Amino acid sequence: CLQHSAEISRQRDQVALAIDHARNSLSRELYANINLAQGLIDLVRVQGGMQQDQFDAMARELTSHSDLIRNVALAPGNVIRFIYPLEGNEKALGLDYLKTPDQSDAVLRGIAEQRTVVAGPVRLVQGGTAIIGRTPVFLQGTGGVARAKEYWGMASTVITFESLIKEARLDRAPANLRIALRGRDGSGAGGEVFWGDASVLASSPVTMDIALPSGSWQIAAVPVNGWPTFRPFASASFL
Repeated sequence: CLQHSAEISRQRDQVALAIDHARNSLSRELYANINLAQGLIDLVRVQGGMQQDQFDAMARELTSHSDLIRNVALAPGNVIRFIYPLEGNEKALGLDYLKTPDQSDAVLRGIAEQRTVVAGPVRLVQGGTAIIGRTPVFLQGTGGVARAKEYWGMASTVITFESLIKEARLDRAPANLRIALRGRDGSGAGGEVFWGDASVLASSPVTMDIALPSGSWQIAAVPVNGWPTFRPFASASFL
């Protein structure tokens, strides 16, 4: 009936408003942290490489602006040679992205598309779960002329997944909602659920896309008690 349809529409609008706030917060935190590595990338492009002392000084300054970043790394030739902080991340040194099955696809996609690719959540060799923003670095020639085919390597920003969720306040979403995130590695609505209640997707959820530099995630939500049930005889008298 019209009353039932109106109630469904009203509740869906309320859910949409709540997850729009969550989506914007998550997107803001993700982009802010990924973009912190841009200074390192620009220096590599201009110099044609990086010295260890330069890397340490710049990475120390960049990471001081965020509590979410687990580490930043540079991988010339797709092998990690620079990482900050080193403590706690020693196992990642020497890692060859192309020989690491759960990371190679994202790296190759970034090189092919020549733009940042967000991978994850992934389990790190040094422990923990993270979102990784990887940007391919192409050197620039004399006078700023781009040498698009001269691939130098990969710059990576590793963001602790649990910290990202907390900073975006998804763990403190309204108690009357069940929420899920899907689209691991930027695969969008066709991807698997990587956080929250997977059963949400079978309950006619309200969904919104979260745009990534390449690809997207999707946030989905439903009321904890489900959508209102149509009861045509609820107000009828059977006396």
